[in-house]
Amino acid sequence: MIISTAELEKYFGKEVTSAKMKEQIIGLLDEWKQKQPPELAKAPKKMEKGK
Repeated sequence: MIISTAELEKYFGKEVTSAKMKEQIIGLLDEWKQKQPPELAKAPKKMEKGK
């Protein structure tokens, strides 16, 4: 999945660099992950095909 710069600009504005957007998004995701119950905080394992 790719989120376009145009989609992100409505949240950050046009003056914010891609690096700053990424930094903010990762920080918010880290905060969100810490608030999740332990069983939801773990990243789901990808299902193996053919098994």
